[in-house]
Amino acid sequence: MRKSILILAAALLWTIPAAADETVRTFSKQLPTTGIEKVDLDFPVGEIAVDAGDSPGLQLDVRLECHRDSDSCREAAQKVRLVYSTDDGKLHVEIKSWPKLSGHGLEAHVHVRVPRDLPLDADLGVGEMRLAGFTGDVKANVGVGELILTLPASAVSSVHADTGIGEANLRAGGHHYESAGLFTKELRWSKGTGTSKISADCGVGEINVRLE
Repeated sequence: MRKSILILAAALLWTIPAAADETVRTFSKQLPTTGIEKVDLDFPVGEIAVDAGDSPGLQLDVRLECHRDSDSCREAAQKVRLVYSTDDGKLHVEIKSWPKLSGHGLEAHVHVRVPRDLPLDADLGVGEMRLAGFTGDVKANVGVGELILTLPASAVSSVHADTGIGEANLRAGGHHYESAGLFTKELRWSKGTGTSKISADCGVGEINVRLE
């Protein structure tokens, strides 16, 4: 029963099309990271790319697109808000007021650049999230969709990948490790020579981790 519910949820929620029709809104934000010990990202739906950078500060660029030509989609895009805060050394960045259910054909394309050595906690409800280049601890979660991590092998100590329904893959040191099944499956690897710990979780979908 749980399996059927999760598959149905994935079918209902996975509404990101292969190509969008119209860009209806864009916005960018630069946030200082001086004194920040951790970055926390939280996005509801979209295609998210989070890259490590050498410059101080966080750079965020958002493009909202309507897959269908409709006034309801454009109106929904105008209601979307970017919220950020700092508390106890943590920088929290979140997209809020996303439309419910199908999203009126609205989709988000988000690119974030974060200093490579800052610990990162990134969450995405539905869609695809890519993270690359980080040397600090990484915790990443996707509810429904795909999670892809490409990280420097010299920085990583261990990888823990957990999927509800789907599969997890790890390529490290010339070897391929995988875990797949209809029920919760875990992939654990602790042969790295670095210090960072990688935790990846996907409720329904796929995790791919590559250490280069």
